[in-house]
Amino acid sequence: MGNNNNFDFLDALSAVSFLIAVANYRESRGQTDLQEIAQGIIKNINNHLQEQDRKIDEIYDILKAKESEKDAPK
Repeated sequence: MGNNNNFDFLDALSAVSFLIAVANYRESRGQTDLQEIAQGIIKNINNHLQEQDRKIDEIYDILKAKESEKDAPK
């Protein structure tokens, strides 16, 4: 009988350990998903800012060319 009680306790302990591991895995996976979403958002923001920089550079070049035309001797 003593052995059966020990096995029951070990079985219960194993089951609890398994459930804790599953809970930890879910939390870890949830954090990984959140990190992936955040990285996607950051990538989109970065792409948008690069596009805005490109457009600003184009505007600057146009203004610079017009200024050069205005300052050119006639």
